[in-house]
Amino acid sequence: MKPTLLTMFLLSTGHASANYCFNPRPPEIHNLDKISTVTSKRTSETGSTSTSVYTYRAGLLRSQIDEAQASWLGNSSTLDAYTYTVTGKINTIDSTQTINDKVTTNREVYEYDTQGRLTRVLAQNAPRKPLQVVATCSYGPSTIIELNTAFYGFQPQTLTYTLDDLGRVKQLTSTTEGNESETDVTTFTYQGGTLQRREQRISTRYSPTRIEIDEYDNAGLIVKYEVKEYDKNNKLTYQNVRNFEYQVDTYKNWAVRREYMDYQGKKELMSTTVRTIIYVK
Repeated sequence: MKPTLLTMFLLSTGHASANYCFNPRPPEIHNLDKISTVTSKRTSETGSTSTSVYTYRAGLLRSQIDEAQASWLGNSSTLDAYTYTVTGKINTIDSTQTINDKVTTNREVYEYDTQGRLTRVLAQNAPRKPLQVVATCSYGPSTIIELNTAFYGFQPQTLTYTLDDLGRVKQLTSTTEGNESETDVTTFTYQGGTLQRREQRISTRYSPTRIEIDEYDNAGLIVKYEVKEYDKNNKLTYQNVRNFEYQVDTYKNWAVRREYMDYQGKKELMSTTVRTIIYVK
């Protein structure tokens, strides 16, 4: 059986579920003020499909519906509804998730300081339950410190963003509570003001060295994803390389993305994502 890696990418037009205080990844959709809906359908070689529908108004994401069908997981769907402050920053996100007929809800509330910087994210995982802190953000001249709590069931984390002179993230260091011997450092490389490369190096007791690399083109689209794992003797034990090709429309938004895997020296199609974008007339 060929090795398979499910790769998930965050659309930075929505909220960043992994990084609240700062999202260094480039946006995948441009000219948002001209868009009303985006429908994206991904079909993989395994037969699984996933569909996402994004609704925009006045350049802001208002709702997102994700549906997935996979034989080994069953069916699932998620509805996210967004509200915004008067300055266009996310105010609340209400989520309803259904997995095999089991329904769960979640609300996130975003708070800002007088400079419009995110300071806290709070959440409740059921109606009428009290809000609890999910993340806090504090700002220095060249750093941002994000503290993530265990609200979503993960170990508390500290994320340290180091900024360059232009205010872009050049390095992100993640520390998990209780795992001080583990390291997780991501480095971002820019060219002409555009992110070109993201390299994440992780070392844990289970995986001595894991390296993930994203490469982007000048339009901010990911064109290559690579992951390598090494044992304690620095011997390569696992490698997976994905390449991406695009067809773009007249607004320079991609309409078709094909994902290929390098397998035994051959380029094999792994998935095709077709995006239908309806623009405001």
